[in-house]
Amino acid sequence: TKYEMGDAAYNALSAAEKKKHADIVTIIAQANGKATLMLENLLTRAADTAENTWLDRFISVTYDDLLDDTDLAPSKAVKMLAKEYDDNASQILGMWDDFRDQLLKYEEYKKKVETTDINKLNRRVKELESQIEYINSLNTDGEYDIDIFYGLQNLNSLMLDVNEYNTCVQNLSIHDTLKETEYNGSTLLDFFTCEKSEIEEDVTVLYPIAASLSAGQRAGLNFVSLREMIVIALTDGEAYKDFKIDELKELSVYDGVNREIYEKGGVALTSDALRTDALKMSSDEGIIKPWTMAAMIITGAAFVAFAGSGIAWATYAAKAKSTNIRLQSGYGQMSPGGMIYDANGNVVQYGLESHIDADLLAQNTKLESRVDTFTARTTTCKYMTVGLGVAFAILIGITAYLTYRDMVNRYNVDFTPIPRYMVDEKDITGYNVKGEKIVLKNQAAYYKAAFCNRKAGDEMYKNLANVADLNGDVGKQWLALYAARNEAEAPILARSFKITYSEEIPAGYTLGIHSFGSDAAENLNNTLYVWNSAAPKVFVYFKTDENAVLKTSGSSFTAGTVALTGTAGLAAGALISVLCLKGLKKKKENKELPA
Repeated sequence: TKYEMGDAAYNALSAAEKKKHADIVTIIAQANGKATLMLENLLTRAADTAENTWLDRFISVTYDDLLDDTDLAPSKAVKMLAKEYDDNASQILGMWDDFRDQLLKYEEYKKKVETTDINKLNRRVKELESQIEYINSLNTDGEYDIDIFYGLQNLNSLMLDVNEYNTCVQNLSIHDTLKETEYNGSTLLDFFTCEKSEIEEDVTVLYPIAASLSAGQRAGLNFVSLREMIVIALTDGEAYKDFKIDELKELSVYDGVNREIYEKGGVALTSDALRTDALKMSSDEGIIKPWTMAAMIITGAAFVAFAGSGIAWATYAAKAKSTNIRLQSGYGQMSPGGMIYDANGNVVQYGLESHIDADLLAQNTKLESRVDTFTARTTTCKYMTVGLGVAFAILIGITAYLTYRDMVNRYNVDFTPIPRYMVDEKDITGYNVKGEKIVLKNQAAYYKAAFCNRKAGDEMYKNLANVADLNGDVGKQWLALYAARNEAEAPILARSFKITYSEEIPAGYTLGIHSFGSDAAENLNNTLYVWNSAAPKVFVYFKTDENAVLKTSGSSFTAGTVALTGTAGLAAGALISVLCLKGLKKKKENKELPA
């Protein structure tokens, strides 16, 4: 398989070579429900490769045996077994009541088998298969679609009866075999028909079952019932050897599955909640994000502080200079006295006349104090200006980056893939038996995208593939049209499409291409979708053919919607139907494997 090879070796293969190596995970994930159950069942069966079955191992081991096999002290052994087997025991316990109820319906199954003519049922099945095959060969123009449809319904009903009979036979066989198998002084039937409450009192009685299962079978507990586990153990290996595999009709595990939904961008979900979020994202939020706006405000404040500090620096420097000039001028007005000499005849200072003006001296002292104050403030403002200047420069860089990022996110985004299918999730409001309001999800309606002639190698093919973009691959968002088949609705008349450029509904029309969640026709040049905000309004209306409705039931689609999607996953749509069941072909039925 792909997983045994490893990614490197597998990815190095050509597309043709890769097909020779099974991708089990993809098969199980993408196969139809019945095929998935069959694959999981067969993988679980194949997981037990020993000569004896897990049921054989189970009846020969007890909880005490498991404790002894650990070679640990009793308290540690109990903890180890609980850690190893408790989860599996809980899974088995969860299946207990269903299996027990089946065992207790022995008489009911016996009566069903005795009153059913299985040979007659099988003959009728073969007759219907032949009839459908013959009608299908004549159905080249769709004339017998309805005959095939009802034929398949009858065949399915018969197959249900056959399957019910086979299940009853199998349940009788399980019951009788368990009744004949001794276990713990009684029988396996007595064990498996114990009340669930008795098992819950000591769930360790289920540990031997978990311990007897292979690793693959323990994994199989996630998707195989307890009854099926018993069937696996009771199935005779010779039955598989004798079975003629070439009698089985081939049936793809992907039968009825549209695998396009698993491709990149395969399916998107639109709901009222998602639409609300998308509208808010598109209309309420501006280009500039909150963090960027905050950075701009902080940067502005830093600039104001920087400018104020610079002005204060210049002001205090000027005041210090002018005050110092006045001080020097005041000193100049003092009359010089005699000179004082030292012993060598050098002048050491000027003497001052003893009659210095007292007012002038006080004024000079005050000026000296002011010079010191202005000088100190000048130094402080100088450092503040330099520091704020550096901070301002850093903030400018941060703000510029954030603004650039916001602009890139707004104007230079990459296209996300256009989903090939859209699911319109509808909330269904109802009330439970207590009268409490409940909301259910309805996701049954799939809408398929309209395709265009875009091909591999074209500029936008990588993201948009061949899904049509009504914006013509121009701008920074796409707008896609989705359609749903709905046999219960009137089909659109292609010749009735009408384009208008105003919100006035044209005479004779009531329906138009509209958004999901809305009945009103949608402006296809809505600014939520279209790059050009000045683009004219465009509406598309259509008529339907009420006479062409196929009156049938069981449509998997609810009434009323086709879709358009635009920026941020916002979806829009219109009602598109088809005339009737076209090209309905006979599906091959797979025969049951014998028990």
